Amino acid sequence: MTRKSIHPALSFLATLVFLLLTTNALADIGGASDPLPFERYPQSRIVEYSADSTPQAHEFIVSHVEKIRRELKVEDQVRVNAKEIRAIYEMPAGSPLEDVITHYRALVATDDVLFTCRGRDCGRSAQWANQVFGEATLYGPDAGQFYLAGKRAEGLVSLYVIERGNRRVNVLVRLLVTDNDVAVASGLRVVQTLGSRGHVIVTGVLPNVDGTLPARANGVLASLKPHLERLREGQVYVVCHLYAPGEVNEVLARSQSCSERVIAQLALKSGPELIPFGAGPLLPRDDRVGRLELVLPHRRTRE
Repeated sequence: MTRKSIHPALSFLATLVFLLLTTNALADIGGASDPLPFERYPQSRIVEYSADSTPQAHEFIVSHVEKIRRELKVEDQVRVNAKEIRAIYEMPAGSPLEDVITHYRALVATDDVLFTCRGRDCGRSAQWANQVFGEATLYGPDAGQFYLAGKRAEGLVSLYVIERGNRRVNVLVRLLVTDNDVAVASGLRVVQTLGSRGHVIVTGVLPNVDGTLPARANGVLASLKPHLERLREGQVYVVCHLYAPGEVNEVLARSQSCSERVIAQLALKSGPELIPFGAGPLLPRDDRVGRLELVLPHRRTRE
């Protein structure tokens, strides 16, 4: 008996089975839907989903987390009565972490970002996965995490991106729908963190590599001004970090100009003396992304 091509009926059946298996592999968990209207990361799928039927009490975290003596410590959070809708998305194998973060970061406009952190600055991934979200699928190496808290027309939004130990990337999208607008004063929170910790990164202000400030920084600095004017400290250092090609001295000079621009834009009428300091690339972090930081010369507890 000579070998011939597969019977058409068998070929059709094999193709049908393949399509069914492929479709099932990419299908969402039953009853799931996107918490927000947005374009999904290509070939991602929802693997965990829940939605409240009635408003309940929820915590909305706007800071990093840490564990002290077996207790979870959260520096800043808002308690709201809201309907929670949350979905965990699994990215296709091989998805680059940076691409996933960039994609989901766009869900919240820059001016509506209340807090972000990256890598170890967020705290321990184990605390986020187990104690904050209660989802083991969100655990991974601390360096591979990203958290964002912000606002949209639909409500309060938080995103948590983690690259797990198997290199697969998962993303939690959480929406808290409230009847009334929830005020989260980002400027007040930044200054309170400065007073308690002695230093704080001003999220939402990403200096340009030439030392200038993006237009979207205006609103963030404006929200800081009234709270800085009431800060009971003698001096606050305004530190600009820049990472750019070129001679170190040149980058340091641009960084110094950046700090001076921030002070000029704040234009405090009272409060502490603001001192510019250009750190340039000399205090690097793993992500090597420019940042603006406020630092107290001596860490003290406010009265």
